[in-house]
Amino acid sequence: MKTYFVTRHPATKAWAKDRQMKIDHWLEHISDLTLFNPGDVVYGTLPIQMAAQLCKQGVRYGHFTLIVPPHLRGLEFSAEQLQSCQPKIEFFEVMKVG
Repeated sequence: MKTYFVTRHPATKAWAKDRQMKIDHWLEHISDLTLFNPGDVVYGTLPIQMAAQLCKQGVRYGHFTLIVPPHLRGLEFSAEQLQSCQPKIEFFEVMKVG
């Protein structure tokens, strides 16, 4: 089992490191879903169809959740701004219907 965190944001990476999350691989983007195996864990903020495919493959998906107020949308966050958005990891099981 490997653990991946998908983010291109330095403040998010620092947040995870501050919490001493065990991350085997840091990725800025995912271009090949066959990289992941059943039992792997992927953290990030992925498109729903990608999260569904990972779950179908037996990968656990931990969504990096933020509550972003309108005045901060579209900005690259500082560590302080990120913390103000109540960051957390929430696990989801996502599946495509139909």
